[in-house]
Amino acid sequence: MQAVAASAGIGEFYGNLFPQDKAAKIAAQENLGHRVAMAGDSFNDILALLQADISLAFCNAQNAFASWVDIRLGGKDFGAVKTAFELDSRQKNIERQNILISIIFSFAAIYAVLVLKQSAAWYHIAALVFGAVFIIIINCTRLYKI
Repeated sequence: MQAVAASAGIGEFYGNLFPQDKAAKIAAQENLGHRVAMAGDSFNDILALLQADISLAFCNAQNAFASWVDIRLGGKDFGAVKTAFELDSRQKNIERQNILISIIFSFAAIYAVLVLKQSAAWYHIAALVFGAVFIIIINCTRLYKI
């Protein structure tokens, strides 16, 4: 079990618990201020999956509880759990970058309106807005490169 957790990039794990014990373990970790991810593969994991901050289930879309979880993973590839965490980290970085891009372009537009006044035409402002949108869209496409 430890080798499986290591392949998924999980440092601390618990196994062989009853359903109510899984949910209690997650609640205890959350009460300590930790964010908890739960990976499960059957209906007896549903209490813990619902309790966790993020839930990953090894199931297909036709599974009865598939719509109750955050991420559905096909098969039993625990490496997919690590990939999900890496994608989450990449997404957060790209979100921060996009916020920064929008702030920079917004300040440029404000500068153009307030400081440049007459020399800044409406199309300069429009170009700044469309430029920001274009760069943000291109930046978002980086999420598709796995």
